[in-house]
Amino acid sequence: MAASTADVVAAICHAKVRDLPVGVHSTGHGYAGSSTGGMLINTSNMQSLSVDTSTGSARAGAGVRWESVIAQAAPHGLAPLNGSSPDLGVIGYTLGGGMGPMGRTFGFAADHVNAIEIVTNDGSLQHVTADSEPELFWALCGGKCAVGIVTNIDFNLMPVPEVYGGPSSFPRRMPPPCFTRMATGCVRCPNPPRHPLP
Repeated sequence: MAASTADVVAAICHAKVRDLPVGVHSTGHGYAGSSTGGMLINTSNMQSLSVDTSTGSARAGAGVRWESVIAQAAPHGLAPLNGSSPDLGVIGYTLGGGMGPMGRTFGFAADHVNAIEIVTNDGSLQHVTADSEPELFWALCGGKCAVGIVTNIDFNLMPVPEVYGGPSSFPRRMPPPCFTRMATGCVRCPNPPRHPLP
């Protein structure tokens, strides 16, 4: 169980010397299976999280789930671009693209990444930004490429002081009039959404 970036560096270097394949396990969503014959690095204890209200951004460690980010950001009128489940890991979701409920307004979570800290497959630690390593940054943001283990991610939060939501269900024969009423109601909101969802 890795507790820090240094632990991940040490584990990858150990695996490299012994020619072991490496897998990573963080929050458990999308867990690929057995690591027989190799090394599985568990990053679920890497729970560092900070929210910077002056820049509207956050930094999350490899084991952080969205529920923690939401809890720290919401009191400041900020929200992350998480998925529909707050139980997902920040890094895996974001680097997979990250299209959540607010995506139609703000875009993909991967489009709001500022920096990525990664331990590459050779055991070196890199701080990657769009300016410092544009090709690697592009490959990581939405590509889920297997060039190493991401240990921290810096990303923007969105100014969302209030959220209104919930399920809508209608009898099978009613949708057209209901959708019209819903769209009309959304337009009357003080801050109408750019793309009301039926």
